[in-house]
Amino acid sequence: MKVIFKGKRIDNGQEVYGYYFVSPLTDENSGTSSDKGWFFLSGEKRHCISTENGVVYVVDENSVDLVEIMSKKVTISKNNVVINN
Repeated sequence: MKVIFKGKRIDNGQEVYGYYFVSPLTDENSGTSSDKGWFFLSGEKRHCISTENGVVYVVDENSVDLVEIMSKKVTISKNNVVINN
């Protein structure tokens, strides 16, 4: 099954399409170093969309919207349902 979302990038407002996920922010000023493989979590979250080519963009959480759900048998979008033969 494939679920596609759209959202507006926070850096330039451009719409991007792909897989939506939420990631915790880290506090890079915590005194730990990235070569140890981690930073302390800040408690905040960033909302992201990963495009089909693997590029991840941070998006405005209020702009995220479901675009399409696809499976082998059915494709569902906001205004349409298609039965795949």
